[in-house]
Amino acid sequence: MKKILYIFIFVFVYSLFGQSLLNIKKADVFKQTKDGRRIIYGNVSIEYDVYKVDCDSAIVDKDLKSAKLFKNVVLQDTAMTIHCDKADIYRYDEKRSAYLTGNVMMKREDMTVYGKFARLVELFDRVTIKDSVRVEYNPTPSILFCKELKYDTKKEVVSSNSIDSVFALDSLRYYELKTDRAVYDLSTSILTLNSRYDLEVYELQDSIVNISTFLPNNIPRLKKNLTFKSKSTISANKGNFNFESNNHSASGQCKFSRYEIENPDTTFFSCENIDYSTDTGITQIDKNVKLDRGALSVTTDYGEFHHDKDLIKLLKIPKIIYESHTITGDTIYIYADNESLSPKEATIINNAFFESIPDSNNIDEKNQMSGRRMDIWFEEEKLSKIYISKEAEALYFIREDNNSSSKATNYLLGDTLIINLDSKGITNASVNGGCEGVYAPDRLKKKTIRK
Repeated sequence: MKKILYIFIFVFVYSLFGQSLLNIKKADVFKQTKDGRRIIYGNVSIEYDVYKVDCDSAIVDKDLKSAKLFKNVVLQDTAMTIHCDKADIYRYDEKRSAYLTGNVMMKREDMTVYGKFARLVELFDRVTIKDSVRVEYNPTPSILFCKELKYDTKKEVVSSNSIDSVFALDSLRYYELKTDRAVYDLSTSILTLNSRYDLEVYELQDSIVNISTFLPNNIPRLKKNLTFKSKSTISANKGNFNFESNNHSASGQCKFSRYEIENPDTTFFSCENIDYSTDTGITQIDKNVKLDRGALSVTTDYGEFHHDKDLIKLLKIPKIIYESHTITGDTIYIYADNESLSPKEATIINNAFFESIPDSNNIDEKNQMSGRRMDIWFEEEKLSKIYISKEAEALYFIREDNNSSSKATNYLLGDTLIINLDSKGITNASVNGGCEGVYAPDRLKKKTIRK
């Protein structure tokens, strides 16, 4: 992301304002009017502070404090070159300003800015570029389109309220950003998105070795010629990114989705607030949290993702629905695959409750388990084992397979309970400590166990 929005940085304007007067160095024709103005044309060369100014013709004020420049205007110093059709340059009371019109181009190192009009006013410590603004950045190709861009030289803040889109390409990904308003603080490296934004990230099938061969202006048309292996979308009402620390946050209808080309399951995620800190390596998710991925659904009111452990903590009213299974408790820990978010292990602490309806034709026959703590293991994205400790209790219906009618019920109570499962359901169970068991043939049903 840093390269995508680095294009907002316009530190190149600081050197436009120097301390000296205009100095006419060369011209093919030189005329002076009765009021003292100089009219010069033909290979005109002027010194304006630290800039060398070239143009086809110019009208210079008699006090050498202002000038109008015409055709093929070029302002150049060692770091930056500006091209435009016309320019007005001024110096009054030690304040300097420049107004550039017609095909304005500002180029500095690997960055080029295009527009129809630019105003650089030292009096207001502000730079404004208007009308069909385009910013291109290399060697990591990025391009920004907007109607107007402002740079507050005093506060070192770049902002725009008219962004159309941002495109970027690195060796592994292709980015598209849609938003309206953004502010970038050069002193803190913090980018703030003040309106709804939608970011699409396409991961390439193969990395691009020579990324510098791609021109920024061609990026919007590159997508159809690239091969992707995944697509992710991120959106929120507001966002904040710190490119120095890599911390970021989002708020208001936060949504995330990820689609793998070779995986039929798409990940959907939503919540109200997201806060990621590199110092802690934790992403906090808050309010109306929902995660859906294929057969897996998760809800909570507050959760945390610990990146170094691939650990998801669900800490407020957590609920997991996995295929026909529902799991609740006071706190749920999920160890998941970082790439696919597929669960590998889960631990439910306090008021752990498991409920399963393996037969949709008999929804009153619910396999149920409860305890103070419950540990669950998954194998190839299927439940394989459940370990219940502390006041373990279970009730399940015995079937020959998923499609057959139940033949009996089995009720178990003990200190610990181990349940093994396969694709057909529960295969066997064992109880340790304070054992109690009731086997009821002929589908005799026991009332629902406590939750």
